[in-house]
Formats: sequence, structure tokens, C-alpha cells
Amino acid sequence: MSSFRLYSLAAFLFASLAGNACAAPVVELTADGTKYRGLNVLHDKNVCWIAAPDGTYQRISLGNVTSFRKPGGEFHSASPSSLATELRKQLGRIYDVQNKGNFVVCAPKGKAQAYADVISGVERSFNSYFGRRGWTLDRSQFPLVVVVHPTRREFDKEVQSVGMTPNSLLKGFYHPQTNRVTLYDLDTDAPLPPAEVAKASGNGKTALSDATRQTVIHETIHQLAFNSGLHPRVGNNPRWVIEGLATMLEAGALDSTVRSDTEGRINQDRLDWFRKYRATRRKGTVADLITNDEAMFAANSLDFYSEAWAFTFYLAESRRADYVRYLKRIAARDPLENEYTPQQRLADFQAVFGKDLRLVETQFLRFVDGLQQDEK
Repeated sequence: MSSFRLYSLAAFLFASLAGNACAAPVVELTADGTKYRGLNVLHDKNVCWIAAPDGTYQRISLGNVTSFRKPGGEFHSASPSSLATELRKQLGRIYDVQNKGNFVVCAPKGKAQAYADVISGVERSFNSYFGRRGWTLDRSQFPLVVVVHPTRREFDKEVQSVGMTPNSLLKGFYHPQTNRVTLYDLDTDAPLPPAEVAKASGNGKTALSDATRQTVIHETIHQLAFNSGLHPRVGNNPRWVIEGLATMLEAGALDSTVRSDTEGRINQDRLDWFRKYRATRRKGTVADLITNDEAMFAANSLDFYSEAWAFTFYLAESRRADYVRYLKRIAARDPLENEYTPQQRLADFQAVFGKDLRLVETQFLRFVDGLQQDEK
């Protein structure tokens, strides 16, 4: 594309961002023979991200754009009910589809309502948690879709369709580009005891196992965080921040409203693992977590999750206002900046929590030791 045409395209995209995002015009770009129509979410001189009405994002290289225009009309996101109708047609009769607020929940026959009830509760508690900390979160611009496949086989196909590799530890995921949560019915791996099923049936409900509930809660927290201004859907988000928040909130933190109830907010599974991992954990790991979390995750994901949970829990409990300020700071970064370097990550952290990481690590480990003592 010529420099003049690129300039014209940039001006066109800039104009499409002007004014109220809710009244932004529909834009249409053609690139590599494919036509994209939707909302210009953000762009720079090289790329543009277009949102479809269902909330799916598409990344378009502007150098490959052959035509662009405004076909007329304002952009409107799909309604939950219209998206539910579309998903019923796509998924077929083996799935139930339920609307609950802004959520569209697709699950095996007879279970959608049970999943929807859990998800709705997570949303209320999530907003309340941050509201108590002085942060009124944004409402999602798009319906939030959760798909629960009947078996791992269907789930693994979905994993592969978004370019990921299936593995036995992966039970569910949230994908920022599709904006969907996908998991499978974990109860097919280990059926619930008959007594639990009978108890739920007696109350007019469908039973979900603890493992299933925890997976749904964890992935829904990701989805809410990426749609409420906590994490940008485009850009380099520190993995330890993303997973630390989800593992902290998936346990009891969402429902514990008494500030002194630290024990009620502990994720016991993560704490137990951290205790074991602590024996081989080397000094200076906090600096590695902040600057090089992807390498930690690749080396041992369970050690990484326990460290991310423990450190996040320490910050949220002991440095409450600073933790919120830090989340706001990294959420405000330019999402189109190509790289979030280790130096930038460290500088952002130190700007809020101080430059002495050795002191931070000492206080952090002392805090965790106190949790262990409380358990005895």
C-alpha cells in the first residue's frame, strides 16, 4: 500500500474513533481477500483491531488492506438474546443455552441453569469486591459467552481451533480474542456421588462438582477482568497478575466481606502447594515473578500458580490500596506497545510498592509464614 493510501487509512480510522464509543460508526476493511466489518476498537500506523457485534476481535495488518469504507450506520453489539438464538443453531440440540443478565451460557442438556447460577453469583461478588476497594468497574460492552462442552473430546477440538495445544492439566480457558470462556463438564471425568445428586435434585437444582465449580469460577473471573477495565484484551498483560488475581478470587476472597477474615480468603490448595514449593524456592523469586513470569510458568506451572497466588494475596491483604493502584497503572498502559519489557515491568511495580524488592520479599514471606501459623 502506498504511503498516501496508508495516511488516508489512518485518518479514516482515527475519525471512526471520534465521539462516544457507543455511537461509533461501523467500519469495513478488506485485507487479504477477507472483508471485516465492525467497530474500530483501536489502531496505530501498523495494525487495527476490529470488534464484531458478538465481541470477537480481529487483528488486521494495515499494510494488507486493499479497501476501506464506512457502510453507514452506528455500531451496535449483539444482544444476549440474539446471540443465544445464534448459538442454539450453531451448537445443536445436545446443548442448553441460557441467558442470565449479560451472560449467555451453553452447557449439556439440563445443566445450563446450574452453570448460569454460579456465573451470575461470581459477577455480583466480583463487582462488589472491587467496589469495596473504591473501584467501580466498567460494564462489558458485549455479551459474555460461556461454552461448556459435554466431554473433553469436544473441548480439545476447541483448544486446537484457537491455536493452543491440549494437555491433561487444561480444564478450561478464557480467550481474549474470541472473548469466550470454554471448558468441559468435569463431572464426566469423576461422576458425583449419588447422595450429592439426590440432594441437589431435591432442591430443584442440578449438582456441580467442586472441581467443576472452581474451574467455572476461575475462568469467569478472567472473562470479567478482561471486560471491565482490569485487563486490556489487547496487549501484554503480566501473567502473574492475571493468574494471581483469578486464583485469589476463586477461593473465598469474593464472598468474604469482613476485612479481618484473612483466613476465610485463603486458597488452601495454593497455600498447601506453596508450602511444599517453599523448600526449594530460591531467594529473589519475587523479582523473577515480576520481570520474567513466562519463564517461571514454562518451568513449572504449579509452582508458578502457587507463587502468583501467594504474592497477590499478600499484596491484596497487606497493601490493599497500593494493589488497586498497581492494577490501574498497568491497565492504563498503551495496549499497542509491542513489548512490555522486564525493565518496564519492574519500574511499574517499584513506582507503587517501592524500590527495595528484598524488603518486599521478606515481608511477603513473613506474611505467608503467618498464614501457616494460623492453620496450626
